[in-house]
Amino acid sequence: MAASNPTFTNQNILSTFGNESSVASQLNTNTVSIKDIREAQIAAVNSKKKRRTETPKKNAEESDGIGSRDITVSAPTVTLPRGLDPNRRIETAPNADDTKFFTAEEILPFLGIEIVLQNENRTVKSVKRNSLAERSGVEVGDVIEAIDGKQISDEPFSGRTIKVKTLTVLRGVKKFEIALHNQ
Repeated sequence: MAASNPTFTNQNILSTFGNESSVASQLNTNTVSIKDIREAQIAAVNSKKKRRTETPKKNAEESDGIGSRDITVSAPTVTLPRGLDPNRRIETAPNADDTKFFTAEEILPFLGIEIVLQNENRTVKSVKRNSLAERSGVEVGDVIEAIDGKQISDEPFSGRTIKVKTLTVLRGVKKFEIALHNQ
């Protein structure tokens, strides 16, 4: 008596071996034998192995979509304390830590002015030759009262950089502003 091969429907095979499209494509009739199932199973395994061993293409232009994956990335959930608006931005000054404080005694030498403190006045002791101060008209004996309109006192000037544009000086009894400019 010849052994008969049990038969299965496509639905039974797919539910047994998973929803592999390669298995389904191998099964083109409503009834198959165990031999057909084995061949389809081997073809599916070989197909998976082949996909795993293929090297990905280097350029996106060369890619045909095989082996590509879509990955969903989401931002972490942040719980804010009560009363804070999540849509409100908190802005800080750029490089707020870089704010520096400068005194007149630190600023004036960069302009080419050496000063001496006489009776609470900052009097020009010397002017460097060919400096910004000399080219702008600062002279020995001038009393510097303000830098950019701000009175010189013990309070320092603040900022990341100081750009001095004018000096208010007292020459004799005459008070005037000297515009600093490169010539």
